[in-house]
Amino acid sequence: MNISLNNTEEILNKHISGFHRYILTDPIRLSFVSQNLCEMLGFKKDELTSDKSDLYALSVHPADREKYSAFIGKLAKEAKTLSEEYRLIKKDGSVIHVKDTVTSERDENGEMIASSVLTDITDLKKENNDLRFLNETIPCGFMKYTCEKQPRVTYINKKMIEILRFPEVKDGEMDYLEMYKSNIFLMIPMEERRRFSKYLNRVYSADAPVAGEMTLLRCDGTRAYIFGWVIKSVNEQGVEEFQSVVMDITERHQARKSKETQHYLNALTDVYDKIFEFNIDANTVK
Repeated sequence: MNISLNNTEEILNKHISGFHRYILTDPIRLSFVSQNLCEMLGFKKDELTSDKSDLYALSVHPADREKYSAFIGKLAKEAKTLSEEYRLIKKDGSVIHVKDTVTSERDENGEMIASSVLTDITDLKKENNDLRFLNETIPCGFMKYTCEKQPRVTYINKKMIEILRFPEVKDGEMDYLEMYKSNIFLMIPMEERRRFSKYLNRVYSADAPVAGEMTLLRCDGTRAYIFGWVIKSVNEQGVEEFQSVVMDITERHQARKSKETQHYLNALTDVYDKIFEFNIDANTVK
């Protein structure tokens, strides 16, 4: 029995992310903190469990304290499980983003207590902020997709959706975006698919980016001309994926084609003018 308890304490202390326990009666305070939480924040156990002040609550970022207080208040009222995201200021002054999942209950004495698992999501927040930056400020399409034989799109930004002209989904209508995300080749014209597949194979095997012009098939059946880059990367789960950044050059492509066509017609007209000369006096063509 003692061995089992020791094992449980060892797991809670070192292997459960940011584990700690609350006493939710006034004044709310921490009754237990794991070594894992101490390492996460840089404080000692006796600092976090001191009766003099709730150092953990004071470590919550000032801008998030109202949210944190409301979160703890809900847990103190009745037994339940809730999750909340907020920021903590470590002892060294650096800031981390955390997701706190807490289960509250009454103990055998009727006192409201709670157990918390705290996960550091700083890297995930940073990635989401980077994606949001790409989504809102960079005038480029951006996609992330799997390295499978039939790649699935795992992320697509707003600009890319605009380039491909996906309509807003209405009740009873098909979600074309979800259909396209299941197979990236649906975005590629039939005659371009082999070339695109070769690009992906080259990027994957050589682990080197590829850039160039390409044609995409929009959802409305028209074509978009883009200049893009493809790279291979490893995501936060350690899984390889492709990432693409594209610029819409459709207008430039069409202007260039129109200019080339006009140049061809002008040249053809000059040739015909030299071959067929109209004799006004004789009313003949020679």
